Amino acid sequence: MDQRLGLLAFGDSITNGGGELQWGVALQSWALWTARGLGLPYTGCAVDGASAGAVAGEQIPRFREQFAHPDARFDVGCLYVGVNDVRAPDWDTSAYERDLVAALGFLRGRCARVLTCTLHSTSAGRTPARASGRRIR
Repeated sequence: MDQRLGLLAFGDSITNGGGELQWGVALQSWALWTARGLGLPYTGCAVDGASAGAVAGEQIPRFREQFAHPDARFDVGCLYVGVNDVRAPDWDTSAYERDLVAALGFLRGRCARVLTCTLHSTSAGRTPARASGRRIR
């Protein structure tokens, strides 16, 4: 299949565009805005509250099972996940790294370009539930 299918997005509520109103304004998906800006069709697989483990272990398998052409190629792959991970009491940097690498590998295998965001050094403005002493690379 030579035709590319637009933008494919995995992640949490930031990518899904769900969640509660912020200052009375409905949240919008950054990945959907990116697709619109590029004039590309959008395939969103993100779920509110998702962790990196949920992306690798639930969202990607669901995409493989439900998408009509699971080995299709996309123009852009988007991933934003990690805030729910770092805020969890059982925060595990090794598990996060493993699942993030798996998700990015999946996108690299199916997308001409991959766009992702890294965790901010202040962990989204909050102290991690449990400091690990190990930096995220």
